[in-house]
Amino acid sequence: MSTATAFVTLGSLPFCPEEISGSLSGSPAYLGNLTLTQVMAFAWNLETIEFTTEGSITDGGSPAVTVSSACTLSIAPFSSSVLTTIELDKSMWFGAAISPTAIASAPSVRTPVQRVCDAASTPTGCLLDQTATATAKTVVVRFWIGTDPSNSGKYRIYYYFAFTFTETTLNTYEIRYSHASLAGFTSWGSGTISIGGHSFNWYSAYTTAASVLSGTGTLTATSSSFTY
Repeated sequence: MSTATAFVTLGSLPFCPEEISGSLSGSPAYLGNLTLTQVMAFAWNLETIEFTTEGSITDGGSPAVTVSSACTLSIAPFSSSVLTTIELDKSMWFGAAISPTAIASAPSVRTPVQRVCDAASTPTGCLLDQTATATAKTVVVRFWIGTDPSNSGKYRIYYYFAFTFTETTLNTYEIRYSHASLAGFTSWGSGTISIGGHSFNWYSAYTTAASVLSGTGTLTATSSSFTY
């Protein structure tokens, strides 16, 4: 948790929630019926997030094939126990897009003042759009804010999680974590994680052919926000 410089604006704010529900990629989930104070506090003040997944699956073959989902991913600053490369799209939290680069070389998160006062590099509503990868591992995390078309005068936080862990030595076996239930896989776990004072749903699933499970297939998260 860091202390941020307080800010004021003269005139209208450069970043304001708009109706974006029809233009979002990946069929995200959302938290709806929120006040402007709630969504802008999330957009301006969130500083760090750390995701942790655990659990593995093993098939019944000989030799056995195992897929592990043991992983941590920290956002702001970026680091990971297994992921090595990061790619960022334009966003309020990190500014201009970043082509795939070593995760340790990712930019620092913007302060609240930087987020509020620079809208030039921020697409509508996008707070974070990141893809972290390593061999047979991909983690995508996205957050947006927009107006709530179902509740006049209210707002939404949209979110998208896609964690994929794959083993392709003999056959393709996968473990996935998502913001929505996963068709075509065997359900494993589900729950909520708290980020910036809000609860977000998650689901885990694995390739049906797997026969041995280890761990519970859980996704956990911690976060912190700037103070003033």
